This record gives sequence, C-alpha cells and structure tokens, in this order.
Amino acid sequence: MSTEPSRRRGPAKGTPRPLRMARAEREAQLLDIAEEVLAERGYLATTVEEIAERAGITKPVIYDHFGSKDGLLLRVIVRTHEALEAATRAAFEEMGSTHDAERVLRTTLTVWFEFVDSHRGGLRLLHEGQMVAQNELERIKVTQAALLVGALQNTDAFGDAEPHGLEALVHAIVGASERYAMWRLFHPHVSAQQAVDELTDFIWNGIRPREG
Repeated sequence: MSTEPSRRRGPAKGTPRPLRMARAEREAQLLDIAEEVLAERGYLATTVEEIAERAGITKPVIYDHFGSKDGLLLRVIVRTHEALEAATRAAFEEMGSTHDAERVLRTTLTVWFEFVDSHRGGLRLLHEGQMVAQNELERIKVTQAALLVGALQNTDAFGDAEPHGLEALVHAIVGASERYAMWRLFHPHVSAQQAVDELTDFIWNGIRPREG
C-alpha cells in the first residue's frame, strides 16, 4: 500500500477551467451568448447545450440561473425590452420638445431599425417567442406604442386628436414596423436608413392631417 498522502485529482492538463464570474456578470454573458445563438438559429433550433459550450460551462449552470430554456428566453426578451425602451426614451430626450409629428415618427422608426440591427436575436424572438412569452412580447409593443402616443400628442398635427383613435393608429404603426423589420431579416441589402425613409414616407402620407 502506498504511503504517499492522497491527492485530489484536478482536471487533466490542457483542459480549460471555466472562468469564475460574479453571478450578475455570468448571467449577462449567458444572455449575450443566447441572443447570438438565437440570431443564428432561431428559438427552436437553439439548444442549452450549445449556449453552455460557447460559454465554457456546463448545462446545470444555465438551469441554476434561468431554470429552463424558456426561462432563458424570457430573460432575453425582458432585457431586449428594457434596452429598446431606454433607447427610445434617450432619442426623444435628445430630440427635445417638438411640434413636428413627422420628425417624431422618423425618430421613432430610426431608433427601432437601428436597434433591431444590433439585436437580431431579440428580433427573431419577437416572431418565434410567442409560444412561451406572449405576455412579455405584448408588453414591449404596448410600451413602445405609449411612448409614441405621448410624443405625438405634443405635436401640432395630433395635439387635438381623439385619444382612442390616436392610440389605435399608433398600434398599427408599431405592427407595421415589426413586420417590416421581420421582412428585412430575409432582405439584408435593405439598410436601416432605407427602411426608415420608406416606412416614414408610407406612414406619413397615410396619417398626416388633410388640409382644407
């Protein structure tokens, strides 16, 4: 019998050790990776195994943070919502007080298309995530619509608009913006600026108040 003291065996030489991170930092990393994989593969083809592999961790770490694949999906959507709302509010603050309704519309669409270009995984979830996160996805649309309604109510063109009618109109604009963004996933040659110009012209020509 060997008289050498027992030693705890570590990983084989050359095996990378998972990088230790604070919990919040690890969650942010996993959300970034999940959004990246979702953008490449879509929700159904995305696996917990692939996300864990890219992060250099094991699957139980993901379950510890998010509970399930659907839980991870929901957190991606929530984070996307928070980032979109923050970007919209920042753009409105930078724009300042304005009575120009067309400028408000163009600013809103610019934020939207620039945002989805940098969050393509989140955009795919707006389409594919309905099965597991319908309430949260609806909350995103309601929030964006409310921000645009509030901005348009301060303009000359819509300051006296009937609130119910303006809200319905804005929800139609939000829906059109979402569908146009989904179409661009399959037509990447269409730039964000081109999308803003085309959709602004289309919407504004349809909703601007008629003279006379």
